[in-house]
Amino acid sequence: MKVSTDYKLNVDFNPDKKLLTVEEIINWKNLTEYSTNEIQFHLYANAFSNNKTELGKKFDFDESEQTKIQIRSLAVNGIVRQFEYFQPEIDNPFDSTVARIDFDKPILPGDSVVIEIEYELRIPRGRLRFGYAAGREFYFIAQWFPKLGVFKDGKWICSQYHPYTEFYSDFADYEVTINLPTDYIVGSTGQLINEVVDGSVKSLIYSADGVIDFALSASPEFYTESKNYQSKFGKDIEIKFLIQPENKKLINRKFQAAFNTIEYLEQYIGEFPYSQITLVDAPRTANIGGMEYPTIVTYFTPLFSPIEIQRPESTIIHEIIHQYFYAAVSSNEVYEAWLDEGLTTYIEAKILYEYYGNPILNFRFIDYYPIYGMRFLSFREIPLIYSLKAFEAQHSSYALALYYLNNELGNIRDTSYSLPNSLSYLVNAYSKPYLILQVLENYLGKEETLKLISDYYNKNIFSLVEANDFLDVLKNNESSDLTWFISNFINESKKYDYKIRSIAKEGSTYKIFVERLEEGIAPTEIAVYSEVDTTYIDWDGIDRWRVFTIESNNEIIAAEVDPFRRNILDINYANNSYTVEPKYWASLSIAIRWFFWVQNALLVFGSVG
Repeated sequence: MKVSTDYKLNVDFNPDKKLLTVEEIINWKNLTEYSTNEIQFHLYANAFSNNKTELGKKFDFDESEQTKIQIRSLAVNGIVRQFEYFQPEIDNPFDSTVARIDFDKPILPGDSVVIEIEYELRIPRGRLRFGYAAGREFYFIAQWFPKLGVFKDGKWICSQYHPYTEFYSDFADYEVTINLPTDYIVGSTGQLINEVVDGSVKSLIYSADGVIDFALSASPEFYTESKNYQSKFGKDIEIKFLIQPENKKLINRKFQAAFNTIEYLEQYIGEFPYSQITLVDAPRTANIGGMEYPTIVTYFTPLFSPIEIQRPESTIIHEIIHQYFYAAVSSNEVYEAWLDEGLTTYIEAKILYEYYGNPILNFRFIDYYPIYGMRFLSFREIPLIYSLKAFEAQHSSYALALYYLNNELGNIRDTSYSLPNSLSYLVNAYSKPYLILQVLENYLGKEETLKLISDYYNKNIFSLVEANDFLDVLKNNESSDLTWFISNFINESKKYDYKIRSIAKEGSTYKIFVERLEEGIAPTEIAVYSEVDTTYIDWDGIDRWRVFTIESNNEIIAAEVDPFRRNILDINYANNSYTVEPKYWASLSIAIRWFFWVQNALLVFGSVG
């Protein structure tokens, strides 16, 4: 794999001072056909420098959570230079998460530049995937070094660190030397190629070729265990867990979740892109949760974790899938977050159902202890109104609940930082794209939908992608024309609501009045129920209303639009059906309407726990 950037980092990690002292050498070669008079850099860690950065304004970091990259020296091709900080998207003089170096002469295609940086970075108390865990000797170090933006089509793409956004960078080669106390256990991106011990300090040298980032974790407390998974493509994949000692009892479940995930991905999507993966069990006080980086991911183990609630399995599965969609097929997580998160969440649901079935509805008592049932009202984490019964919940129910709460704010194709709050980001990056892919499956079937995702993966592995790369795969689908799907579900944010308005009878002729109440269009069926059989009518769903005429010698008792619930984004299933009222069918009408309202309520409340 040919890359434009080579990073060499030598980092002294001092846990006593909670300090990183780093020497960084970046060799960038312009492999494009365009010239440039500047190079742009991400300095993500500077987002924690004060409470007036774009990130700080949202999260209000206290003093222990603040830090900044302190540049000691900077040279380009041996000449001393300085960073010029600027804000490419939102003007904010307090935000120094993006910088550039200007050049008097353009860097022509084929030219190379060597950038040497020496800096210090204090490790803050853990917040947003970076820092140490309070009360523990645990460190997770991510977005810790000046990193080039993406130079594409003659322009630099280098976003500030916004709330509700993740990251974007190009594939590069890394050689990272980590100098730290000998009792510390390290997990990182890439492979350990050498270890040198000098008294109480050891130097670990890691190599990672063709990856989009480099992260690491260190702790003297880790319990470690590794197993090999035999890939169907003929290679061994090393799966390594770095676990908090109190969570050792779940090690077999965690390995099984990793095995299940890779097995499913290799069966339906393609070859696992790396020869190893490290999974880091982050303590609660690290405030890290689940996050993905190339060949290393984090997850959190709840204090009480019965397998029926599928945690930490769901997080482990989700983050491993990201090795496919984020690490190997890399999209801009600022501008098109749905592209990796939506695909990952959809496949996560497939894997969970395949190996674990549906989870049991639960809510947490004092935020820790899971109780099977549904919570309807609580006060200060104390449940006040709740049910105690072990109901299964479909994997889509939580996503549907969020969608119902936020089906008007934003579009999945909106830039993440333009969204107004965390709920709209969660819906448009995770829930809604997952549900949209489930709609696609409901029309095409699981096998064909996964085949489309597989085609997208294998066509674009180890490439920077955009949404159009995925849409091109959908457009080229040979089994059916998906233009309507792309237009209605992806390119625009539309609401869906189809309704049976009435059924009129004239002799043996019945007229069924169907309406489309919202802008969204989806092909559907109308089921017409008689006392003895059911007739199905196909409808393209385009017209605002249609009257369907049907002849029947049998008494028609009801009709229903989208009877198979293929379009799960319909905002009101309760009006999808209509029953004929006269005589003894009146009670049935009430019962059916009540059933649909209860169904909607269960979909929402059943996922709140």
